[in-house]
Amino acid sequence: MKVNTVKKAQKDQGTCPACGKEIKAGDAYKWAKGRFTSKKIRCESCAFRQSDLTSSDKLSQVYAAQEAAEDAMAEWDGDGEEAKSIMETLAEAIREVAQEYQESADSIHENFSESSTADECEEKANDLEQWADDCEQAGEEGEFDEDDIDFDEDNVAVEDCKDEAEKKDRIEKAREEKVEEARSEWRENLETAMNDAIGDCPV
Repeated sequence: MKVNTVKKAQKDQGTCPACGKEIKAGDAYKWAKGRFTSKKIRCESCAFRQSDLTSSDKLSQVYAAQEAAEDAMAEWDGDGEEAKSIMETLAEAIREVAQEYQESADSIHENFSESSTADECEEKANDLEQWADDCEQAGEEGEFDEDDIDFDEDNVAVEDCKDEAEKKDRIEKAREEKVEEARSEWRENLETAMNDAIGDCPV
């Protein structure tokens, strides 16, 4: 679906669905329209997303779920349970569309023994199911557990400590640094896995 840019609207265009801004006469705005879809508008500052620009209702659902996951990841604070929830929500939405494609394929096969359209729908259903599995797997790392950190206080240099209190403080500081390093690595790996899975849309 082609995006068209208007430098000055000849009349009021209503409210931008993305941000709620009123698009008045004289304002710049963007619009897009598919062959069988109604006209969609955005103000000058807002961009159309992939879910806005497809004429397929099924694909629009898939892309919207993907975009919602991307938005959630942009605000993700490193919580393992939240990560799991983001990916499970995405997987659920994907599977709903996969089921719709499979139902379409089954319906076509009832009337035509061989159909390239039915085969294409079935292929998309299978691809989406696999993608949903991959998304769930990417978010299943769970919460970070600092008790699993491999830390040996005997490796901390404490020979120059003046007393036991200073020795204890140095060991504790070294342990905290080790935990924070491991936490950062865990988060980076999880974030990468999740973003890779979210971006790996097969349709």
